Amino acid sequence: PVLGVIAPLHNETSCATADCHAHPASMSVLGVLDVQLPLAAVEADLADSQRQLVMVVIVALLALLALVWLLTWRMILRPVGNLTRAAQRMSAGDFSERLAAGTHGEIGVLTDEWNAMTERLGSARRELEDLNATLEKRVEEKTAQLGEAHQRMMLVEKLASLGKLAATV
Repeated sequence: PVLGVIAPLHNETSCATADCHAHPASMSVLGVLDVQLPLAAVEADLADSQRQLVMVVIVALLALLALVWLLTWRMILRPVGNLTRAAQRMSAGDFSERLAAGTHGEIGVLTDEWNAMTERLGSARRELEDLNATLEKRVEEKTAQLGEAHQRMMLVEKLASLGKLAATV
């Protein structure tokens, strides 16, 4: 590819009246300037610029993707993973797990609510275990009382049978 420029050389009035001028004033165009410039160097520079632009865009996109992934991991994936592990421990019966606060937004609110819920569930479980232990103790006491009452009743029944036998004799 070549860039070609053709420019006419006009006969100026100041030039036509000068002593050094050989052309008559009636001649308006003295000649044509034809310049041709090869564009190979310009196209090579343009291709280099395009390659550099593509590389800069690729690097910028990779940096942006890395930043988005890092922010997503830090703000969403890590807190949700912590919640998931805490839920698994809670389902196994461990109510002592508390999640670290410090995040803001919905995840922070969810973390705070999780900690409060875990505390309430742990308290309720301890109360149930205490009530269960108390209930077991009361059942044992009542069973012992029933056993004693049964023994007394058996004794009274034996005495009544003995009294009937004595009365009959």
